[in-house]
Amino acid sequence: MSSSSLKTYVIVLLVIINVVLIVLYGLDDWERNTVARAQQEDMRDIFARSGVALHDSAIIDAGIEHMETLVTRSVVSELALVSSVLGADVYSEDRGGNIIYYSGVNGTALFHPDGYFEIRIPFLSSGGRKSLDEQVDEFIEQLGVDLRKSSETGRQLHYIVIRNGVEVINQYFTFNFGLSGGVDISGSYVVGLESPANPLDYTDPYTASLRFLRLIESIGVLCGEISAIDLAYTFDNSLYTPIWIFRTDTGEYMLNAMTGELYYA
Repeated sequence: MSSSSLKTYVIVLLVIINVVLIVLYGLDDWERNTVARAQQEDMRDIFARSGVALHDSAIIDAGIEHMETLVTRSVVSELALVSSVLGADVYSEDRGGNIIYYSGVNGTALFHPDGYFEIRIPFLSSGGRKSLDEQVDEFIEQLGVDLRKSSETGRQLHYIVIRNGVEVINQYFTFNFGLSGGVDISGSYVVGLESPANPLDYTDPYTASLRFLRLIESIGVLCGEISAIDLAYTFDNSLYTPIWIFRTDTGEYMLNAMTGELYYA
């Protein structure tokens, strides 16, 4: 076989292999979508038989994977975060009860073991030349924390902590810009080392939805429709725990994805 014939043979073989792989991937994707659609229809029918209308927008991707995570506070990591905004050579001091005080060239900070913190920067190098949103964006980049803006009141901007693409409902950052040019940053956020904690029982949205339906029926809640099912986290006792938020015509309910417990939001 000549060299040119061999090259042609190899090229044709590679094309065939690529076509086969594309077809297999397409079939796999089609199968996943078919199963997902069937699950969605089943869930909608189950809710309908109980007199609950489930909006199309309420059904979310069942492939989302989230775990309960243990966070162990790390002073080293905390110092690195603080140094990103207070500058190099930050001085630290334990003021008792694991409350750590930090002092740097740009300001001071105080971090509590439960996650509450305060960072005071009396003077900003931007000198007011940038908008408040632009200045917060710079702080977020420096801090290396994923945040999403939730509200703004005057010169005070509020942000929610985002984890794995979804919000942590009780962790937040507040940026309070003073008229003199400084900023106070406060909030609740534990800086530390993370490790998986416990396996989840209700991480699948369909399993969680059926659990929710059974629970509201057992307590006699007359829910007529569900407009949204959102995944979020809550942080308590050093644990990030996934929760499902069911937004209904009778209010909002939170289902613990670990224990299956239901709470009125």
